[in-house]
Amino acid sequence: MSSSIKTTTGTVKKAVICEHCGCHYEYEMRRVGVGTLYRSALTKADADKEAARIAADQLQRMLENECDVVPCPECGAITREMDKARKAFFPKMLLVIGAGAGLLLLVFVAWLITGRIFLLGSVVGAIIVLLGTFILSARSKEMLLAGRRRKLK
Repeated sequence: MSSSIKTTTGTVKKAVICEHCGCHYEYEMRRVGVGTLYRSALTKADADKEAARIAADQLQRMLENECDVVPCPECGAITREMDKARKAFFPKMLLVIGAGAGLLLLVFVAWLITGRIFLLGSVVGAIIVLLGTFILSARSKEMLLAGRRRKLK
């Protein structure tokens, strides 16, 4: 069975016209495409080539369809597209944190039932919760301030 994981990184300049004040500005958006392939019929070289193609296709879609939350340098407003991206981020991170908390709950219930501590499950659950919380808090300030500036204007 041949398997392969390939990544590719790309950047694109996004041109923005502020919906509030009409200011034209640009920012550079960076994304990473990941291609994963598990097939028994392929050789390792073919699996690597196909995984690289999948990663490149994913990167191209991300660069074309996604955006970052970058407030207007003149008035601080964000576009509707940026607002959607900002609002879509929070449920995803809360889902990650909830998954980690759920794993910790399962470990706790297993401990109550069996009397054994499942250390690996506890560590993995704690890491997921902490990582999700760190990512959420790191991006929250920027995103919340961008949304607040838009409402104030």
